[in-house]
Amino acid sequence: MERFISRTRLRAGVGINYSSMILTAAIFLHGEYRGWNLALIVAALMTTAIVAVSFAWTYVKTGLWKLVHTDIDNLDERETQLTHQALRRSYQIFTAISTLIFSLLFFLVRFSVDMITFRGHFSLGLVLVLILPYLINTLPASIIATSQEKLAVK
Repeated sequence: MERFISRTRLRAGVGINYSSMILTAAIFLHGEYRGWNLALIVAALMTTAIVAVSFAWTYVKTGLWKLVHTDIDNLDERETQLTHQALRRSYQIFTAISTLIFSLLFFLVRFSVDMITFRGHFSLGLVLVLILPYLINTLPASIIATSQEKLAVK
């Protein structure tokens, strides 16, 4: 039996997922720069749990993850077109985001060397290494989730 999920609920799931991912990264960087305490550890664990739960609901349970990661030979014409459009748009968005992040990182390192410790540089790089691949893999599904009126879930 198929059921439908509205675009509003999917947009909320995408928003919660990305917001909690950004918040997790901010908490991690704050902990690395200023020092960890119990409140930061609990906050980091809670936001990480929100990322995992919202990922499972928004991408896995709805089938969006499977749709954008399925071999093209196993998709029908409509799914192929939908996935192709989402991939094109997500590559454009990802290029803009990564260019902005790396430009910001360049200026941060270039003009604020005294304010950032070696540990801070490593932590910022680690956060980027973790977030950018996540963004690469979820962005196409997020575009489909936010552009479709209703999504059928089996």
